[in-house]
Amino acid sequence: MTEPNDANVSSFRRLAIKTLRVFRPPLLMQLIYATVFVLMGTILAIWIISNHLSEGFGAELATRYGVEATIAHQMFMDSLRFAFLRVGGGAVLLAIAVSALLLSNILKPLREMTTLIERITSGDFSARINISNMPPRCEIRMLGAAQNKMAEKLEGLETLRRQMVSNLAHDLLTPLTNLRGYLEGLRDGVIEVTDDVFSMLEGEIRRLVRLVEDLHQLAIVDASKVKISFEKIDVEQLVRDASTIFAPEFNRKHLHLKINVEADAKTVKADREKLLRIIRNLVQNAIRYSEDSTAIKIISRKAGRHLELACENMGSEIPSSDIPYIFDRFYRAKTPERESDGGAGLGLAIVKELAEAHGGTVGARSRDGMTAIWIRLPDMPQSGK
Repeated sequence: MTEPNDANVSSFRRLAIKTLRVFRPPLLMQLIYATVFVLMGTILAIWIISNHLSEGFGAELATRYGVEATIAHQMFMDSLRFAFLRVGGGAVLLAIAVSALLLSNILKPLREMTTLIERITSGDFSARINISNMPPRCEIRMLGAAQNKMAEKLEGLETLRRQMVSNLAHDLLTPLTNLRGYLEGLRDGVIEVTDDVFSMLEGEIRRLVRLVEDLHQLAIVDASKVKISFEKIDVEQLVRDASTIFAPEFNRKHLHLKINVEADAKTVKADREKLLRIIRNLVQNAIRYSEDSTAIKIISRKAGRHLELACENMGSEIPSSDIPYIFDRFYRAKTPERESDGGAGLGLAIVKELAEAHGGTVGARSRDGMTAIWIRLPDMPQSGK
């Protein structure tokens, strides 16, 4: 015996793959195979019957009964038509049986999907269809998987909506309650008029203003995602312009701003106002969670074919489990400092959406007491933006 060579093994492998594909075809191929099977069976049966009849039917009639050839031919054709009717009728019945079997398997999961969609429409986003018993490459399985993914996304959005309403209610109610209590106390003479009281009231008002401003900026982002006007921008000058507004916060916490712009990352093509908003949100976020008497670094550098603009600060770390979600709307990391900071969880969401509107991406890391959040913008604007 000869040993199998690599070519034979490769041919066998290809044949095995093709065989598996035949036995687990997509839905369209299942219907095609069923139709071809029935038709080929019909043609084969007719062919066999025709050959069998044509070989001796005419000769038998002529020799045994002295029938003329034309009459024998006509009798043969009549018999053939009868055979066609019988075989054709059987083929139709077989096709109906095969189609009914296939369609029942097809319609069953579709009916389940219809029921689940009705549940989702009524607000039950936990509905899922079982796709484990469906062939891997079947279109029905793909449809079921897409529906499950949609339901999962809707369930997440519903959870986020409820959390958002709860957070907004809390974020609005807390400062308003404080303002009401202190104003009533001042009116009734229970609380003395001091600088500390006015500072506290001013802080609560700033908290409300920041929340409303974030909501307003989010509305602006949603309304103007595709309205990007690209121009050449000096990165260092833009960072200084964006940071000037935070001078009181820098002084209050004794923070230092360090700007490091590498030689090949001094300019970028972007929308000035939107990039200004990105930098302000990054700096504001860094100020909020920085330790006193530390430095906030703004770094501009090349990252492949992109320009990376990063904001680094020392202070409260973001848990690794929260990193994938910090750019989601209304999400706040589960730490005491970040849950009680009074923010609505919109600053970084706005950063992400504005960066993506430029054709860029965002990212973050937090370890060893240092948190870095960055955006990456393409060197040139994408076409159509």
